[in-house]
Amino acid sequence: MGLRDRYIRPKLVFRDATLTVLLREIGRRGGFGACWLATADGLLVASVPIDLDAETAAAMVALVGETVERVRVRMALPGVDEVSVLFRNSTGLVCRFFEVGDEGFILAVLLPAGREYRALMDEAIRRVLEVWAMSASPDLAAPVTAQPAGLYS
Repeated sequence: MGLRDRYIRPKLVFRDATLTVLLREIGRRGGFGACWLATADGLLVASVPIDLDAETAAAMVALVGETVERVRVRMALPGVDEVSVLFRNSTGLVCRFFEVGDEGFILAVLLPAGREYRALMDEAIRRVLEVWAMSASPDLAAPVTAQPAGLYS
């Protein structure tokens, strides 16, 4: 990601967009192979690309989260922000954990070796929080508010 993308490129407005559009944009900008947004218990919220076995990936990412949570509790460590896995072919899987209200979520990306990801994932999480905040607003149009419990598929 160059300076042009970071500072000059206009920000997307997600007033009537879905979380899939957000993941597609973040994935394109970061060169990620795949992006998933799932609840902490493994329910898929959104994914890119669509043809990937995203439900399985979301469940596996949730297992990573459960394992990390068990380690955190047993070792009396503070909350976990991120887990990264590096595969032998240098592909990385990065899972970021965050909360919306009382609900835990995981944003996961599959990225090629040496790819920068932290700033884009921070931006994606901030935008997810914005989408949820807007979906709770009574004056917004139906595409955002019509989804049950603010979840998008």
